[in-house]
Amino acid sequence: MYDQATREHAVALHRSGPTFSEVSRSTGVSRFAIREWTSRITPSSRMTAIVLTSWRQRIVDAHPWELLRGLIHSDGCRITNWATRAVGGVLKRYEYPRYFFTDTSTDIVRILTGALEAVGVEWKAVNRPSGAVNVSIARRASVALMDAHIGPKH
Repeated sequence: MYDQATREHAVALHRSGPTFSEVSRSTGVSRFAIREWTSRITPSSRMTAIVLTSWRQRIVDAHPWELLRGLIHSDGCRITNWATRAVGGVLKRYEYPRYFFTDTSTDIVRILTGALEAVGVEWKAVNRPSGAVNVSIARRASVALMDAHIGPKH
């Protein structure tokens, strides 16, 4: 899911003193991944062996929004998230939309996140103990871009 340069950068940061959590916050990489990379920095062959064939990659490159729509409509969702915050000593609730995508296939997640990056959508991923990866899109501009191209799930 992450290239070698990202792996080496995160491990070097951790080895220079910051905790896994601090490195995670500054790089956007999960603590679990950084901890794993400190003992094995190169991806396993299982993680790197399955890639799109060139003709499939050309289709994905030519139609990223169609791919994203299919993936979100199959294994994703758009929700209204909410949080509370104290404003002037009063607890206020605010709501905001976000997209989620969850899959156990690192290949599918890599294809999804590659397409998101290609169209300029910011995302974060969290590895779950079950082996699934949750991809979250919550930045206002990125959600608006997704809303303009993905549309409601039917």
